[in-house]
Amino acid sequence: MVAKSLRLGFSCLCFMALTGCSSQMFSASPAVPEPAKPAAALPMTLSQQPQPTKIALLIPLSGGLENAGKAIKAGFDASYASSSFHPAVAVYDTSQGDITSIYQKAIQDGANYVVGPLDKSKVTELEKSGQVRVNTIALNDADGNNIVPHLFQFPLSPTDEAQQVANKAAAAGYRTAILITPSGSWGETIAQSLRAQWQHDGGVVSQSLSVNNDENLKEKIQGLTAHADVIFLVARPSLAREINPLLPNTIPVYGTSLIYTGLLDSAKDKNLNGIKFGDEPLVIDQDGRWSMVRQQLTLSQPVFVQQYIRLYGLGYDAAQLTQNLSALNSGINGATGQLSLGSDQHIVRKLSWAIFQKGIPTEVN
Repeated sequence: MVAKSLRLGFSCLCFMALTGCSSQMFSASPAVPEPAKPAAALPMTLSQQPQPTKIALLIPLSGGLENAGKAIKAGFDASYASSSFHPAVAVYDTSQGDITSIYQKAIQDGANYVVGPLDKSKVTELEKSGQVRVNTIALNDADGNNIVPHLFQFPLSPTDEAQQVANKAAAAGYRTAILITPSGSWGETIAQSLRAQWQHDGGVVSQSLSVNNDENLKEKIQGLTAHADVIFLVARPSLAREINPLLPNTIPVYGTSLIYTGLLDSAKDKNLNGIKFGDEPLVIDQDGRWSMVRQQLTLSQPVFVQQYIRLYGLGYDAAQLTQNLSALNSGINGATGQLSLGSDQHIVRKLSWAIFQKGIPTEVN
């Protein structure tokens, strides 16, 4: 389903081929996170950003990523539907042709803002092309660490999420952890990121375990003998539902958004009870703005868009950013998180938090 060149940094449904991710979708984070650079270090200060008159939306609208692209467009359109500002929008299918040529065509057509592309390899190609001429909000991050004028990278990064999980547990006072991650290179990439942040925060990993659905999970979980005061569980929903009931109920469990599909299913998710995890406000907000946006999504969009709710949120926030990019100076309450500008022109998301109770994610402060 997913083209080999795609290496997205998504949550949950976007793992395992956007409902299950390949090992190519991730790039390693630095061993120790770098402190954020001030926005003043950028080639153009955010206060100088122009208003868009015509936006080019560069997304896949055919091939294996067609539904992903349509979910982003649905979120983008919904954001502008709730705004009094309505610039012209032209959509370009990035599944058809070379990304640099598509980008140049969009600029020739009069776009003074670009949103996309989504595919990690295409973002990397664009970063290296030397062709970025207008404000461009890429919906992933590039392999390189170059600062390119006008190029802002906005990924839904699982390694960033892993670091926030480590931060959250450290802030709660935990110091000794068991780390459980999926087998394979992508699981190890996330494990490395979480472990590095945990150690940076003063924590110790007493034992690590990589697992998959084909193994005797009960035997492997019972083999955990190390003492710990917290467990980090990084697994997609089906695997997490098998693992969590096998864990000692005396040790708190923290996870990333990967453990939740994003759609309510209390009958199945009761096996996730007690797990605290970080996710998009759009997914877990219970009675605020994002809860209403989610309800509208449920009422107005087909099931396949609902299944890509986090990509819908990405499109929604990308539209918000085109309307007021300079608001990143003070922070934006986005569908995907609290947004701010980090180092090397990456847009950083601060997640919301929830805990599973009776199979339902309940938002917590």
